[in-house]
Amino acid sequence: MSALQEILKCYTASTLVWECTMALNKLREKYSLEVSRIPAHSGYAGNEKADVLAKEAAERNFCGPEPALPISSSCIQGAVTNWGYENFNKLWLDTARHRQSKTFLK
Repeated sequence: MSALQEILKCYTASTLVWECTMALNKLREKYSLEVSRIPAHSGYAGNEKADVLAKEAAERNFCGPEPALPISSSCIQGAVTNWGYENFNKLWLDTARHRQSKTFLK
């Protein structure tokens, strides 16, 4: 999905997109803005400069609040579920209580 399409959505989970949207809204309070798509490599000076800056940023070490690679919500949910299961099992096995229940469940 293009950055423009993501910014124009009503909801986003991306902090970066949300910050861009808030910045655009703040600019819109003082100025009249028009956001439009410009085809890549079409000779627009601003777009060519943006391409150069994007290439430079891509070559730098990652630094930011979001993961360098997107992590799906199902992956996060699975990791949290496994973490909870493992910690519960450790707690269950480490406790000296519930001897009869443990014997019954084996």
